[in-house]
Order: sequence, then C-alpha cells, then structure tokens
Amino acid sequence: MAVHVGAGVQVPLGIYVRLGLIAAAGRRLGSDASRPPGRSLASGRVDILARFLLDPFRQTTYGLSLGGGLGLRVESGERVRPVLLVAVDLEGRRSRHGLVPAFQAGLGDGVRLGIVLRRGPPGAR
Repeated sequence: MAVHVGAGVQVPLGIYVRLGLIAAAGRRLGSDASRPPGRSLASGRVDILARFLLDPFRQTTYGLSLGGGLGLRVESGERVRPVLLVAVDLEGRRSRHGLVPAFQAGLGDGVRLGIVLRRGPPGAR
C-alpha cells in the first residue's frame, strides 16, 4: 500500500472528455523482508487519465465520470512499472471559491482511492 500526494492539470478534449496529467509522490507502507520493520520506502507515480463526463453541463447536483489511462509507478530500489488505470469520479457541488470536490475510486496497480479538488468553470453548479 502507498500513500501519495499529487497535483495535475486537465485539458478539455471536447464537451465530454477531459485529459489529465497527474504526478504524485509519497511513501510505500507495509512489510517487506528487505527493510527494517516500521520503515517506509519513497514512492511516486505519473498518470495520464482520460475521463468521460456523463453530465458535462452539470444539470444535476453531482457529476459522474468514467475514466481510463496509463500510469508509471516507481518505488525506491525498484524499476519503473507501467500500469493500466480505470477510475470512477463523483464530483460534488462547486464552492463559492470555484473549487469542486470529488471522490475517485479505481484500479491501477491495486485499488486506488482519491480525494480531488478541481477548479470549476464559471457558472457550474
């Protein structure tokens, strides 16, 4: 298991599709015979994720999107590993500061869970 903190950018590829580039770094947790107990290893990833928005005009309070892509995962002392990614995002209401919170769940080198803050377009719910 790993815990990462990251940032990224998204580019609209039309009304329904967003392409994102995300980079994150953190620590791998858990047991490993090659290191002392309780120690964690540096870990990082770079992901390219395309999301298909089911309600791009935000006619409902919550927005749902489905995505897929590729990622590169690296950990201390190991080779870079490519992984396939699939994800489901549920976006909440836009705050008055323009931020849209979202929860992401998916698969890509194991189960992936994320909390996301995106800048919402003007006029979005």
